[in-house]
Amino acid sequence: MAIEDISIAHICQDEKFIDGAFHSFDLAFPGQNKFYVLVPPGAQNIRYIRKASNLTIVVIDGSEVELLLKVCEQHTLVVLHGITHSVALLIERFDKPEKFVWLILGAELYQNQHIYTGDLFGSLTTNLRGRSERKVSLTDFLRKIYRRVKYKRLAISEVSVEEQLKDVARSIGRIKCCASLLKEEFEYLENRQKLADGAYYLPFTFYPIEYFIGKGKGASVVPPRGENILIGNSASYTNNHLEVFEKLRNFDLTGRKLITPLSYGDPQYVKAISGIGYQQFPDIFHPLTKFLTIESYNEILSSCSIVIMNHYRQQGIGNILSTIYLGCKVYLSEESILYSFLQRIGCLIFSVESDLNAENREAFKPLSLPEIEYNRKILIAEISSDKVVSRLQNGVNEYLHS
Repeated sequence: MAIEDISIAHICQDEKFIDGAFHSFDLAFPGQNKFYVLVPPGAQNIRYIRKASNLTIVVIDGSEVELLLKVCEQHTLVVLHGITHSVALLIERFDKPEKFVWLILGAELYQNQHIYTGDLFGSLTTNLRGRSERKVSLTDFLRKIYRRVKYKRLAISEVSVEEQLKDVARSIGRIKCCASLLKEEFEYLENRQKLADGAYYLPFTFYPIEYFIGKGKGASVVPPRGENILIGNSASYTNNHLEVFEKLRNFDLTGRKLITPLSYGDPQYVKAISGIGYQQFPDIFHPLTKFLTIESYNEILSSCSIVIMNHYRQQGIGNILSTIYLGCKVYLSEESILYSFLQRIGCLIFSVESDLNAENREAFKPLSLPEIEYNRKILIAEISSDKVVSRLQNGVNEYLHS
């Protein structure tokens, strides 16, 4: 089958990075993609997907698997943007698993102890998480009961979280094509025999550089002009904000703001981190609690010469790559596979554990222009839109003919 004749179904949720996937797949296979967006009962509209077209809404009401089985039959490939429980059931039931291409998002891998066994949280964050999980909001509890009754989700709710995690872990054993920017992730799964025998690795990223900075703007991107510090990318415990706060308390932060994006994630975590942030850094803590456009986010980034992303798992790749390209000095945890990847390709990257210490007098020294250009050249060679699209086309063609 010629590459221009294939049809591709995408099964995803309403996530902000789906627009990035649409950008690349539409360039690689124009007019050949259709997106099926899984939404919970009662969802009024799509909130985060803004640029992707040819969308079909699929309500998670117990009948979604039957509908998606028919979708799978109609298309050459079925791209799975992450694996939810509904998708896991689909993988188990569909008799042509070679059609599936799993784009690893992260949560389905790193937050499933049947797949990934590494630590995700520092000790301070672990303690906060334990305290927070014991506080059950009455409003949230009643909302769940209301939805179960109104939308008759009893069959779904009877499946425990533990059983859902086991179903997801079992389902990836049928996956024959796995896509990620980080080959280290594929190798982690392959070495532990989590994928089907002879599984194929497809290089792919949701985040080509041009998608974030604008096509043709590479040469004119101005390095960060401020001394502010960006901390984390979302309101989730995996950001390990508290461990970063603990380190920053030992620094002289005069003249700096601590910009902390909290617009996306757990509302309870937003409240906890905001409270602690204001308490420890009353005059300089600045949480971002509203969803921002890429343009607005980049404007804020222009005031941040330092970025600290203390994830122990792969997370926030788009944010991290764009900040490196824009010229920020980026600190990552050595526990992160992304840290290993960036070191492997040669980027100038810094360690939260080893470099972010008050004894290091150059900890907050901005990157020089030659250092910024050095990082940009590496990223252009790895994740320019042309490179991403070319690898995607060649990889899909090779997989279909393997």
